[in-house]
This record gives sequence, structure tokens and C-alpha cells, in this order.
Amino acid sequence: WGSRTSLFVALPAGGSYTAKFTLDGVVIWPTFADTSYEDEPNGCGPDFASFEIDKLDPLCDELIVNGNAGDDIVGGSTVPWQVFAGGIEAVEGGADGTAYSLMNGNSRGRWYGLVQHLDTRCVVEGQRYVLNVKVRLTTHDDGNLWVCNVSGSSSDPASCASATMRYSYGITDATHEYDPAGVMIESENEWNTLTGEFTVS
Repeated sequence: WGSRTSLFVALPAGGSYTAKFTLDGVVIWPTFADTSYEDEPNGCGPDFASFEIDKLDPLCDELIVNGNAGDDIVGGSTVPWQVFAGGIEAVEGGADGTAYSLMNGNSRGRWYGLVQHLDTRCVVEGQRYVLNVKVRLTTHDDGNLWVCNVSGSSSDPASCASATMRYSYGITDATHEYDPAGVMIESENEWNTLTGEFTVS
């Protein structure tokens, strides 16, 4: 989520090379990866005939992957979700009769929450995106439903959950921008709607 790693490899001169990311023997493209070239792609000078990075073809059926907590998987699934703080698990019972939901347990502040890296290869500049999420809030002590203040500001202890987009630029000196992506528009139900929209520019 917040870490970066650099990999340096010494290769014999004169060859043609292809680099791939693999996980458990399967070729993947990590959606959080950013590429930075000291030379233009395949412009490595006389030492290399070519050097290609296999980014695979993006799968853009879902911009947010596994938004249903693995509804079609026994026991549910949290892949590829991560958590900023507080823990994450797939639990039985979801909104609108779905089998599972994602629970961010032991949440003790607005900065706690679920995180997912979006595959920016699937994001189209100028396109408007709409976010709709069903949220169930409970108290930490007894698990009872908790009604938040929909109109509350971020400094209000009773303010509702919200969604934020983090844009990151650069590698060695990364710059991060945070923009609102969605707010809760209701709080009196068991499952309440968090919604918003944003345009990529």
C-alpha cells in the first residue's frame, strides 16, 4: 500500500530480454506498479537488442475488483482488497441478499478503512465514473447498528464513512493527491448507500 521496491539485475550485453511479474507461477501485472525509464523503451543503446516489460492486456470488466466479497466463492474472498488499518475479512451476510460482505473490524477512526489499487490502464481520461457502495455501521463494543450524522463534518465524531481517491505521481519522489469520491446519503437503515462520482482529468 505505501511501500516501494526497486530491482536491479545485471544482464549479459547484446541480448533481447523480456521482463515479467509472476505470482505463484502465474504471470501478472501488479496494478500498483509504476514504470520509470532511464532510457526510452528499447532505447538501451548498443548493449541490448531489446528489453520489453510484459504488462499483459488489462482486464477492465470491473474497475473495482471483487466488490461483492467473493459472493460466488465458498467462504467469500477479500482478494485483492487491502486495509489501511483495522483488519479485513469476508463475513456472511451482505446487502440486498448477497452472501458475503467485507468487514473492516476494530475500526477506531476515519482513517481506518479498506483500500484497493485501481488498474489505471482501465481508467479513461475525461470519463465520468460513479461509485455506489452499501455500508453497514456497527458499534465496536456490542455490534449494534450505529446511526451516523450524514451532515457531519470530518471533525464530527459522529460523521459518516466516506470514500477517497488517492492519486500518486512519480516513483522516487512520489506526490499524492486526495480527492473525495463518495459520501453516505443515508444512515437510518441496516445497509445504507455511500455514493459519489468523479471525472478523470
